[in-house]
Amino acid sequence: MAEPLLNALRDLYTRLDADLARLPVTCNVCGRCCHFADFDHVLYLSNAETMYLCHDGVPQAGGANACPFLDGPRCAAHERRALGCRTFSCDRRHRDALQSLYEIYHREIKRLAGGAGMPWNYASLAVQIEAARADVRIKSRSNA
Repeated sequence: MAEPLLNALRDLYTRLDADLARLPVTCNVCGRCCHFADFDHVLYLSNAETMYLCHDGVPQAGGANACPFLDGPRCAAHERRALGCRTFSCDRRHRDALQSLYEIYHREIKRLAGGAGMPWNYASLAVQIEAARADVRIKSRSNA
């Protein structure tokens, strides 16, 4: 189930990035939005996105305020970042266009996950990362 879904998500994000490139939205890569409490928002993502995001490993760092993938002012998982990260901008003028793209691609991610036989789970990044950490711990114990 994992490899075909990972490939499908990579292709989906490639299409999304092309759609985003057509918008007049820029990011100065300041990392401000990655400090969730300071920016007054919560990142939500699906378990399918979490699997893609954590494909190279589940981060052990990060607190309630900052994304665990934040490395200084940069995202250590920029190429694998979630839909919510890709469609967020500090520049609120593009909010409606970005929200429309989010909804389109969110539905497609849900369809891809269902097609791969993955039960749908949509939760905050903190909840998803903790579930991924627990999964790693369970797999480690069963391989011991």
